[in-house]
Amino acid sequence: MGRFSVNLGVLAAAIALFAQGPEPSGVTIRTTTTLVQVGVVVRDAKGKPVVGLKKEDFEILDNGKPQPIAVFYGVEVGGLAAAAALPVAAVSSAPAAPSGTFTNQLAEKPSARGGYSIILLDWSNTGPRNSMTAREQAREAVERLDPAEKIGLYSLDHGEIKVVNEIGSSKEAVLKSLKTLVGMPSPCYQDQMDGLDNVKADDSISACALPPNPPVLVESYVKQRSQATVGIFEGIAAHLAGLPGRKSLIWISAGFPRYVEVGARRRDILSDEAIDRAVRKLNNADVALYPVDARGVTVQSTYSNPNNFTWSAMDEFAKRTGGKTFYSNNGLDFGIQAAVEDGQANYMLAYYAPQDNGQAGIHKLTVRALRPGVQLRYKEGYFVDAPGKTGEKDRKDAVAEALTALVDATSIPLDIKATRQKNALNLRVSLRPDTLALKQKGDRWQGTVEFVTRFAKEDGSESAPPVSRRIELNLTRKTYGSGLVLLRTLELPANAVKLRVLVWNDPSGEIGTLTMPMTDVAAN
Repeated sequence: MGRFSVNLGVLAAAIALFAQGPEPSGVTIRTTTTLVQVGVVVRDAKGKPVVGLKKEDFEILDNGKPQPIAVFYGVEVGGLAAAAALPVAAVSSAPAAPSGTFTNQLAEKPSARGGYSIILLDWSNTGPRNSMTAREQAREAVERLDPAEKIGLYSLDHGEIKVVNEIGSSKEAVLKSLKTLVGMPSPCYQDQMDGLDNVKADDSISACALPPNPPVLVESYVKQRSQATVGIFEGIAAHLAGLPGRKSLIWISAGFPRYVEVGARRRDILSDEAIDRAVRKLNNADVALYPVDARGVTVQSTYSNPNNFTWSAMDEFAKRTGGKTFYSNNGLDFGIQAAVEDGQANYMLAYYAPQDNGQAGIHKLTVRALRPGVQLRYKEGYFVDAPGKTGEKDRKDAVAEALTALVDATSIPLDIKATRQKNALNLRVSLRPDTLALKQKGDRWQGTVEFVTRFAKEDGSESAPPVSRRIELNLTRKTYGSGLVLLRTLELPANAVKLRVLVWNDPSGEIGTLTMPMTDVAAN
């Protein structure tokens, strides 16, 4: 069991500067108000980026009601305009030495072209016939990008996500990774994932567990990998949620079908609820999905096997998140390059969500450009949970999922300084109260966070049971403005190789996690 306390001494020292003068100005109190960010891609009738638009050229509606634009930045000739009043995440990098300093905040500002881009090489849904070609064409596309372009590279391998190069990495770093990156394609029905019609039952069965009959195996296998992929989309959304601005996720994959045929019947692979959930999480994190068919030049309408038809799922995710699907005769490299360069036409509009009785639920977005002859692309909407309505089971499920997720969640920024003394691990956890949903009562701002720690072994399993503490916050304005520091002392299990710290905010339901390798914590 660990010892937990709020470091009042550190807080007092931190606010001492304010005590010497007037109450600090410029402190923005966040209660349940949500700043909704909407990335809008604007192109003309010929598909060229439209530059030079101003805030006055746009109108945005939330559930049909016009909203005043509070924050705006856009595309100017020569690059991205400055982002006035829009916060930028802190710089994050792995410690060069075991300094014990960690943050879950991602690193880079948008590049000169605007926005953020991540290439996701999907080995799990792409057969060997196309996976290596996809990697090489991704490398060729990155090679042609502007030298100043910043980009990320993730891979999806056997249903697990790997951050190869974090978002904001240099072009050179990504090219180096793409020269040697190799995944492990899934073992079953590779011909189908390669877009071929010659799937042989005997060949497929030999690589998989024997099923009652081959069609049942097809349904089971395709459903398993599609559900895992959608779960990865949700994890990536949580990982990128703390980074302001629009993020383009370039999904290079053969994809998965919305249904398969089992005998004479069509069987749905994913429920509408599962797709809706993933789309909501992507949209709330401002992640636009850009599927690029790894099979390159294909004419899917001629396939005799409907199980090969994956464009409908790709199109749905792209359309609903504000992205675009690429499966043209120009090849993979064109789609990748076009998706990255979509940032040239990206404008960011932000407004405060309406505070009314209808706030909870799905909010449909409508964006209009007052300049004629332009085409807009943006996410379909966002979702607001009802405050304080998260059930105990839902809370436990969300916490359990975040504790074992493959990447950290960034909705709540965490900065931690860790030190070791024999078998004790001392943590100094810094939180920004302005990222928490707090309610004002008199001259105080109140709320609740849950603080959870989980030690893990090399294989990811628990090395000690997770420990949870619930913290009631009752902050003055000065404390709110100076930041919150929590101290925690934990007993370090002998077989622990990493620690994940989780903070859950009630009633918003937002989560921040930070994973720390024990090798990066120096012993005192």
